[in-house]
Amino acid sequence: MILKITLFNKDIPEHHLFLNEAKLSAIALSIYFASLLQGPSSRLKILALDDVLIGLDMSNRLPILDILESEFSDYQIFLLTYDKQWYEIVKEITQSQQKWEYAHLYCQNIDEQEIVVYSSDNSDNPYLDKAKDYFQANDYKACAIYLRTAFESMVKDFCLKNKLLVTYHDQKNPQIQYFWNAITKGKDRHKKPWLTDQELIRDIDLSRRFLLNPLSHSETINVHKSEIERAIKAIELLENELNAKLG
Repeated sequence: MILKITLFNKDIPEHHLFLNEAKLSAIALSIYFASLLQGPSSRLKILALDDVLIGLDMSNRLPILDILESEFSDYQIFLLTYDKQWYEIVKEITQSQQKWEYAHLYCQNIDEQEIVVYSSDNSDNPYLDKAKDYFQANDYKACAIYLRTAFESMVKDFCLKNKLLVTYHDQKNPQIQYFWNAITKGKDRHKKPWLTDQELIRDIDLSRRFLLNPLSHSETINVHKSEIERAIKAIELLENELNAKLG
């Protein structure tokens, strides 16, 4: 196969010096995908893509997901990446398909040996699961950090999915309180409050003010196990309430 690049009817012989990395990667992937579809059929079909999309910009990455869904739906696909942001985008887009498994792979030093660890990431709220793990390990500071992250993640996600109006002063760094206000003070399309459990709202506010926020910084505070446990239950209840509103 010989590829030719032309610009204004003029041949570009050294196309690898003319086209940027994104274009070259897109062309290479197109040829690779086409070769797979033209090759001999097999009962066992596996497609492994190890960070091959890293050279593409987002406008070229997203169509690849559509191609995988439409042209390779009968393949077992392994999509690997070091790019955490891209990983989260793919997870958000593909979760509705209910076909994908999500996991983190990392190395851990055990008895002076590098061991590959597989950590499943299929939970709807992995931050809350992490918080519970650290609670069981009596690491309350780490638990509080993950609880705070779980809270921030779920309220932002709820506002996004319900298209809530969120006040902000800095568009690049909107404060989480604005998202929380949109939920606690806002109403749905039937003019009913998103949250009616005032005791839950109070528990969340108290936990954030006196527990989660201080523990997420360098402040020294006295922490009791029962307070952390109460905060976990409040975040769990909030998650259930918000999920119920999502239907």
